[in-house]
Amino acid sequence: AQKTFGMGVISPEELARFCELLQALLSGDNARRKESERVYQETKRCDPDRLCRCLATVLTQAKDDTLRQQSAVLLRQCVKFNRCDFVWPQVATESQSEIKAQLEYALQHERIRRTRHKICDVVSMLACHVLDPTSSSFATGWPTLSSVLSSLLGAADGTHRESSLRIVKDMLGLNPPVVQALVSSKMPSILRAACADDSTFVRKEALLLFMTGLEHLQPSEWEPLKCLMPSMLDVVKQFERSEDELRECLEAFVQVVDISPSAFQQHLDKIVPMMLTISLARAHLADGVRQMAFEFLTALCEKKAKLCGKYPDFIREMVSLCMEFMLELEDDDNWADGDASDSWTVDVSNYDVGEENIDRFAQALGAEVVLSHVFTNVRHYVNQPGWKHKYVAIMTLSQCAETVQEETHVDEIIQLLISLLSDEHPRVRFAALHAIGQTSTDHSPYLQETHSDIVLPALMRLMDDPVVRVASHGCAAFVNFAEDLENELLLPRVPALMTKLCRKMVSPVRIAREQAITAVAVIAGVIETNFVPYYQQVVPVLKQIVLSATRKEERALRGKAFECMSLLGLAVGRDVFKPDAQEAMQVMMETARKGLEADDPQKSYIHEAAQRICRALHEDFLPYLVYLLPGIYKTLQLQPSQVVDPDAEDEEEDMTIDFLEDGTAVGLKTIQIEDFRSALQLLACFLEVLGGYYFDHVRETAHHMLPALHFRFSEDVKREAILAWQELINAAKSGQKQRSLPDDGLVADLLRVYLQRTLETMRVEEDLETLQCQTVGTAACLKAAGPNTMTPNEVQHLCIELRRLIEESTQRQWRATQGGGLDEDELAEAEEHRDADQLLRVKYAELVGTIMELYKGHFLSVGLEQFIPVIQECLKSTDSSSDHCMAFYLADDMIDKLGADSVPVWPVFMQQILHSIRHRDAWVRQAAIYGVLHAAPLGDFAQFADGAAKLLSQVISQPETRREGSREALEAATAALGRLCKWQASSIAGVNDHLVLFLDNLPLEEDLDQAGPTHELLMQFVQEGHALLQEQLGKVLRVFLEVYNRETSSEALNFFIRRLFVQAGGEQLKEMQPPFSQKHRKRIEKILRDARK
Repeated sequence: AQKTFGMGVISPEELARFCELLQALLSGDNARRKESERVYQETKRCDPDRLCRCLATVLTQAKDDTLRQQSAVLLRQCVKFNRCDFVWPQVATESQSEIKAQLEYALQHERIRRTRHKICDVVSMLACHVLDPTSSSFATGWPTLSSVLSSLLGAADGTHRESSLRIVKDMLGLNPPVVQALVSSKMPSILRAACADDSTFVRKEALLLFMTGLEHLQPSEWEPLKCLMPSMLDVVKQFERSEDELRECLEAFVQVVDISPSAFQQHLDKIVPMMLTISLARAHLADGVRQMAFEFLTALCEKKAKLCGKYPDFIREMVSLCMEFMLELEDDDNWADGDASDSWTVDVSNYDVGEENIDRFAQALGAEVVLSHVFTNVRHYVNQPGWKHKYVAIMTLSQCAETVQEETHVDEIIQLLISLLSDEHPRVRFAALHAIGQTSTDHSPYLQETHSDIVLPALMRLMDDPVVRVASHGCAAFVNFAEDLENELLLPRVPALMTKLCRKMVSPVRIAREQAITAVAVIAGVIETNFVPYYQQVVPVLKQIVLSATRKEERALRGKAFECMSLLGLAVGRDVFKPDAQEAMQVMMETARKGLEADDPQKSYIHEAAQRICRALHEDFLPYLVYLLPGIYKTLQLQPSQVVDPDAEDEEEDMTIDFLEDGTAVGLKTIQIEDFRSALQLLACFLEVLGGYYFDHVRETAHHMLPALHFRFSEDVKREAILAWQELINAAKSGQKQRSLPDDGLVADLLRVYLQRTLETMRVEEDLETLQCQTVGTAACLKAAGPNTMTPNEVQHLCIELRRLIEESTQRQWRATQGGGLDEDELAEAEEHRDADQLLRVKYAELVGTIMELYKGHFLSVGLEQFIPVIQECLKSTDSSSDHCMAFYLADDMIDKLGADSVPVWPVFMQQILHSIRHRDAWVRQAAIYGVLHAAPLGDFAQFADGAAKLLSQVISQPETRREGSREALEAATAALGRLCKWQASSIAGVNDHLVLFLDNLPLEEDLDQAGPTHELLMQFVQEGHALLQEQLGKVLRVFLEVYNRETSSEALNFFIRRLFVQAGGEQLKEMQPPFSQKHRKRIEKILRDARK
């Protein structure tokens, strides 16, 4: 049946012409389709009223279902309020009423289900725009909609009932307040009736509506719906053999668990078994559906780890499920073909899902509880016949390697993997190599120092495996293992390795060449100038590869050749490398100039190689800047494009979208953002390496780089820009110094514009990590610019901005304490957020400290007054640990940076610092202890020294301070006690007892800020010939064995340690009691070898 509507009726002739236009839009003829698109867009721009009426008329009068569907799609675009071509407001009021009536008519009379769905999409989109839930006359936007929906819901036809629920569901996802105003009180009864409906489609739509409510409503708003969860789970069970409906339902579950995981916590006893059953239903469900159920369980565990960990057998079941999925690994007849590794399929396999999820479970639940089940399953799997069980066991260990904490477990894993390298099946050998490579990365340098004598020979043997792909993976595993290997452990094996690898570099199999090239590069990086004898043997091969590897499938091979040449350059040095560097740069620049496809791996290889060549050549790289900088600047001028429909899948795909103040959207593709970031990384490298030699380009670079400081599409890009800007300031300052130029204000200008842009973005920034990066970057820029760059007014302005940021953080902390009724997982999440904010506060305080250090006079006159009230206000709080921390952070920096000039303000905070040394909260304890640490060298602290030393010793001696989460505070106490023993010995009773306690708690490993200085403090005690430490020489040597050549040492300390062990002599070392462990004996051998060098 057709109906004629009121004003502005479209004539049959016009309707026919419009239908022809719609048909042309669907034409396979490109020319016809493009012309029709032009006509359509022109009509939309010039006469949107008539266009919308034509589209609505097609919905009710066209006989062709394809045209009705297309008209619904196009009409939805016209009424979609967040599209840039939204035209509904330009449609006359009379026409709007007519279109609404036609939509209602179409809802009641359309018989094709797919077309009905598209009509529902139009209705829900339009309703969300025209209905205003904040207005007292809510319904005037569409007065008849409520009655139409009610009529559909009560209709005898199930498709009508489905349509009503579908419209409400879509509206709820688009604009929840509209639905709340429309059907709020009726929702539970609507859903309850729909769950029992005879129609499968109605029951499915009811579940999707319920899930949409959980996703988009606040917990207090969906509280009345919680009681319906059991009924909804029953609906899912009814679909366990209806794949399409089940997939839609599970997709909704996965959406909800990411946003409102607490909605499921009262129903784990039903949900977990149901999802497990679906996940394991290999016989009658497709992989995609099973993977969706598995994803729900994994995501639930990530969000509610503590809750899931308490569910009976949950961890055991999940580990088994992961490994069961991995066992569904496909046999591949072409697997052994080395170059077959490039033929990836688009679909994610069940093996891939299981492998990824075992890692996610380990990260969420913690290593201890997951690894026990992993080890149990692995022991069972490796003893099963056939290769798949062994393969899965090995790859599971590889995925979990990062979470293994006990060194004895690492030893067991390596022994197992070495034994499996001899397995008869090539895929088992491949997996064992893969796991060795992963474990080498995750447990460096322990693995290299402890097991190189068995791992290196095994890897070299597997490089000659008869199966090309295994042999190539032997090279890959070697790369991971050797990257952190000591020079002297690798050197004896280099001749044999280079013989193998040079042969592989000319292999006819591409993957063999690729892995061999990378292995050669790693060897060069480890043995450095010792690689010079092999240089002329390798470089001609690399040049030949660059010239000949021009096919698409050889792009990665060519990129690896660029990478290897640049790494060789770093290893052998500028003099040897310079002639070849010129050839390499010319070829790379020519390759880039011709243009590279978005997915071409050469792009990243060339960018990274250019940075290494710059580092190898230093100022000899300058001539290349004139060719490189224009391209970099062009990339930095990249502008976002307007996004027509931010919700469309084709728009969202591979694009980051941002909404402007006017509601329109703009976006950049991921590859464009990556190019932007790479350009900044190149600049940062050039600036860092060339320093003052870059001076001629500083101003132009600053101009092009400035917008990146508030880049809206990527936090990573902002971070790269901040890092590059501090190098820019360094380059400007160094250039002026090199050329003996007068100060023309360039450095001050660079700092000023950085502060303006960065402080502007920090005012609206919400991401705590980005704020932290901006704060650290600001401190670095201040240090790069140096003192006397800012005026007193600028220092005052910066202090005022910092005070505001600190007060913002205080408000965030206060709001975080107001939420009650949190479960264990929510409390843990809140604790993580609080810790992130506390770390940000530390960085704020450090920035204040940088201002004190560089502008001490200005700070005392105009800055101190900003922060004393902050300290006082924070210390007033009786129950806020975070506020006390903030007060102590600021006080610590005042003591450290202002020194004796801080003494007049000690009465504001010193007693509270001493009182808080034994505070129950580890953050507060650590912050208070730092105050003592910084005050220890000051003479005015003598009056507090004895009491502080006793408190610190009590903290160190308490067992609870050694628990997880308290370790850094314990190490801070150890460092502070050592400094008191050094600087305030005459004021401390029983100082030697305190010194023994200090020694017993070394080395420091967690508090990296204080570890190095504290170990150097121990060195000073020994150098001064402290009698007590002479008596405790065995302990002292064990500390130095642990810190030698680690990040907690320094060049000066390493030199001292070598000299100390040489002086101790081999005989004395052998007689030490208790005897040194095997691990320590190996470290002694290394130290003595280094000393001989």
